[in-house]
Amino acid sequence: MNPGEQVEVGEQLSPRRVKTLITREALEDARGTEKPIESRVFSAERASAKQILSLMMFYEAAGGLGFAHVPNRYQAYCDMSRQLELGRAVLVADATTRSSQLIDAKTSSEVGSEELNTSSVVFRFILPVTRSAP
Repeated sequence: MNPGEQVEVGEQLSPRRVKTLITREALEDARGTEKPIESRVFSAERASAKQILSLMMFYEAAGGLGFAHVPNRYQAYCDMSRQLELGRAVLVADATTRSSQLIDAKTSSEVGSEELNTSSVVFRFILPVTRSAP
């Protein structure tokens, strides 16, 4: 969505399972491999930061250890899968502009350079969902 854009969520949208969305994103190959996505295996060593973050946010919904082949011990609090099970929606948005910077207190100048700043900010919103009567 673009800034200020509104999207009405209703029955006209085709439902997709979280597992499908997350596993497809996690298995995307930036190198353009010819292997069908269904035959690929997730590898944390080859995954991008965005792929790892998406998988962390929906670890259980993606299939957990069976899909990721790595446990989710240290950052388990990031997993929003239970919110989905409770019937809530999770809106995930990437910030397109820089949201923070580190300033040296002595010199009042920014630490690092623009080329080195590869940080990004992701916002997660948990939204209540009500079902309309059929």
